[in-house]
Amino acid sequence: TPAMEESSMLHTALLEPLEFATNSIIIPEDVLASNGHRKGKKWEAFAEEHAGKWMLKQTDGEVQQIEGMRESVRSHVAANKLINVMPGLVEHTVRWKLPQHTFEQKARFDKVFVEGGVIVDLKTVEDASPEAFANAAERYGYHRRAS
Repeated sequence: TPAMEESSMLHTALLEPLEFATNSIIIPEDVLASNGHRKGKKWEAFAEEHAGKWMLKQTDGEVQQIEGMRESVRSHVAANKLINVMPGLVEHTVRWKLPQHTFEQKARFDKVFVEGGVIVDLKTVEDASPEAFANAAERYGYHRRAS
């Protein structure tokens, strides 16, 4: 879904900025149709050349949105420390098998600090107020699946 794609893009922009810079591109206005849509021969050639990359439209505010979210994290003392300052394992996958089960289980953490036992889990929400986030956490079951 578009929301999942946006979340994935933000995770990469925040946690793996070099990968984000390598795998994203701002769409030049001259490859878009006159109405700003992604269609036409110029667009098709551009899209083929940059297949697999996140393609951001400057005019739709996509670049500004990502930069705004990055700046929000940078300006929050605790979040900036966890995301940008402290060393940790990024996008770290853990696998285990419980003796009572025949199947393997797996979790992928946004960032893990092995020394302190801290796990960071980024979430994007429409409304970050405490009440709205609590509602989203309940609705999507963040507390049940540690996601």
